[in-house]
Amino acid sequence: MSVRDNSFYSHIKDAEVAIRKRINAHPFIVGCRNGSVRREQLDRLLVQHALYGTHFTRYLTALMSNLRSGEECLQLAENLVEEFGLDSPDSVPHSRLFRQMLATLEIEPEGQRILPETQNLIETMYMQCRHSDPARGLGALCFGAEALVPDYYAALVEGFEHVGVPRDRLLFLTLHIECDDGHAETMRRILENLLADDPAALVAMTSAGETALDARLRLLDAMMEGEE
Repeated sequence: MSVRDNSFYSHIKDAEVAIRKRINAHPFIVGCRNGSVRREQLDRLLVQHALYGTHFTRYLTALMSNLRSGEECLQLAENLVEEFGLDSPDSVPHSRLFRQMLATLEIEPEGQRILPETQNLIETMYMQCRHSDPARGLGALCFGAEALVPDYYAALVEGFEHVGVPRDRLLFLTLHIECDDGHAETMRRILENLLADDPAALVAMTSAGETALDARLRLLDAMMEGEE
């Protein structure tokens, strides 16, 4: 991409804002903020999120395989480096941070049944990230995952605080509220490149983001249905 076109960035941010409004309006997220969500519901979500999250680096690598620029692959590789805990000598892989957080919360995901809604979210993300059109994978990962994290994880932190879990036991969530915004910004820049080459790509990227969000909202619906 040559000179940054602010109109492309504005289109990307508008699409992102619309998607974030939808997840913020979901009853589970609202319940986290007002304290009506129960501890067992929060624990169930973290179990399912653990099952979903084991695939995250593979979504990224699937997307990278379809990018058309080596420079763009390098940019996303920085996200992978952080995920694997290789960005500094004292960094810890994010998967280990998540397991440590679950252990402090006395949540045991091993052997837990994966819900159909979680499996659907996993398959949806793979379908979009493996698509030959990188606008779809980027839309799903940016709009449907990374760009949601600041609001999504902040709501979960509020939910746990309402049920008496202190913030310092939620390190994985609080860390990602900050670092995933940088990941989303990397993807926004690549999305700008795609729009500079083909403005019609906006349809594909927003459609993929909505599809990923729809799958995530169905999982949150399942959390509202109570214990299985």
